Parts: sequence; structure tokens; C-alpha cells
Amino acid sequence: MVYVDNFCMGPQRWCHMGADSVQELDRFAQAIGLRPDWRQDCGRFVHYDVTWGMRGRAIRAGAKSVTCRELVQILTEAQQPETGRRETEERDAHPV
Repeated sequence: MVYVDNFCMGPQRWCHMGADSVQELDRFAQAIGLRPDWRQDCGRFVHYDVTWGMRGRAIRAGAKSVTCRELVQILTEAQQPETGRRETEERDAHPV
């Protein structure tokens, strides 16, 4: 799944677009006209910065609109290394 947040900053109203996997994100970005070299890696997760108009194009192409907080949570969980994901799931399944 691809997601776009509703966070807007600057005069062009920049938002963020991310996905459950980097491969899915890159395929979707290319399909809506974004260049691969525009991809951002902030260290926690990979995303694209998109204008408000491109956000609308992404939603029309099937991206899900979420809040900025939801996007950070989704991408942090989806893009963490597989071993980290398993450890998190085990910890959540057996709370102390």
C-alpha cells in the first residue's frame, strides 16, 4: 500500500508519500511521474516529498490519505529490518 500524509509545509504545500516497501514506493512514484532520484531516506524510512497537487494525483492513483503521525508509524513499522519486525511482534504478543 502507498500512503500520502496531509502535512503541508512551505508555499508549495509539500507533503510526504511512502509505502509498505521501497520497491512498491518506487514503482508507484514512477507511475505518477516522480523521478527515482527524488526519493528521500531520512534514516528511519524512505519516502518522497510531494507537492499538494502531486498528493492529489497519488490519491487518484490509489494511495491512501493518512495523517503525518499515521504515516510515520506505518513506515517505521513496515520498513524496519525483518529481524527487528519479528522482535517487535514477539514483544507486543507477550507484554511484560
